[in-house]
Amino acid sequence: MASFDNKLKCFTAADSKLVGITRLLRRVFWPAYSFKRAPESSGAACKRGGGMALGRLVDRQVSNLDKAPTHPYARRAFEALRAAGLAPVASQVAVRFERLGTAADLVARDAKGSLCVVELKCSVDR
Repeated sequence: MASFDNKLKCFTAADSKLVGITRLLRRVFWPAYSFKRAPESSGAACKRGGGMALGRLVDRQVSNLDKAPTHPYARRAFEALRAAGLAPVASQVAVRFERLGTAADLVARDAKGSLCVVELKCSVDR
């Protein structure tokens, strides 16, 4: 079973460090992404540290399944789940596969009862 080690700042299993999922997601889904080509914006998320702050805010709202989210990004995440026929059942679930370890943002169930892991990415700093 995987658990988060606050001292090492990563997930571990059997006293071994696990690799996070973000680099794998980046390599698979957007390997050629470049901030130089990203559109400029004057929003707060584009200020230094703003992307991570926005991501944390959205993550907190998405993680609280008992309360309706107020931020537009969090509301859109739930709208997208509904449109895909998925219902969230848990948040921040420790997930491990071989050497990968992460806290899944959401675990959702489809109409047939199958579970899926939902990993949300909001923004990153330059």
